[in-house]
Amino acid sequence: MSKKQIYLALAFGIICISSSGILVKTLEIRQLPLLGVACYRMLLAALLISIPTLALQKKELAKINSSQIKALILAGLFLALHFGTWTLSIAYIPVARSVLLVTCHPIFTALASRIFLKEKFSLRNLLAILVAFSGIVVILLESLLNLASLKGSLIGDLLALTGAITIVGYIIIGKKLRADMTVSSYATLVYSVCAMLLLPVALISGASPNIFTSSDYLILLGLAVVPTLGGHTIFNLLLKNVSATLISIAFLGEPLGASLLAWLIFGEVPSLQTFIGGALVLIGIYLVQLETPTKNNLLKENK
Repeated sequence: MSKKQIYLALAFGIICISSSGILVKTLEIRQLPLLGVACYRMLLAALLISIPTLALQKKELAKINSSQIKALILAGLFLALHFGTWTLSIAYIPVARSVLLVTCHPIFTALASRIFLKEKFSLRNLLAILVAFSGIVVILLESLLNLASLKGSLIGDLLALTGAITIVGYIIIGKKLRADMTVSSYATLVYSVCAMLLLPVALISGASPNIFTSSDYLILLGLAVVPTLGGHTIFNLLLKNVSATLISIAFLGEPLGASLLAWLIFGEVPSLQTFIGGALVLIGIYLVQLETPTKNNLLKENK
């Protein structure tokens, strides 16, 4: 896969995932249970991608071993936590704010690498982390200082941050699994696990399938096709050829696209604190990623 193809695929994926917050917000306005939205989105995505997978990848699916199954379940759990918490955050905070916080996961990836992989921090990397965290603090302070007027804002912020933390595990595990699995097999199994884990929680929250109208299901189908299959699956496809770091960077395009769409469609204008905090978060994340060692090239050409 050439560099040009990789960057085109990344651009396409960014455009696709930028629609996620808008589609979720549309269903939230209709007062539908958001855990159900997260669940049925992933269920539809799993069903759609399983059709070609079962037809073309029967041999590969039959060869999956126990260690891979455990890793797939763990990846599905992380993905379920990511989609569940982030989708719920849309009920409490504007789309731009939610998407900005959920895409700050490269910060937590860097911290996890330092804690669990014992990777050393350069002074520049440490400063980048501090800049990014200062941005998160600015955003959270707005919620803390305005608890009375911004009802539920802090809850939404924390839900979105939880979504950011949990997707780190999903990306790291996916990088390892994609080395030996096709994207269709990997996506089918992980999306299925994710949907099955979300299903009981969704039903408990009152999201039975019969409360959704045909137009609601059309929007859910859009969520399954555009940001999930067209966005997340594209990134899963690229995991075999590029680093998990570059995939994390690609997610940074989502806040810009989602903010623009939320402004145009819902008239949501981010607050001054969100602008300032968001700028600090994005600058910090960008500086962290620039510290990727040159010997671990972000792009790897197929041999």
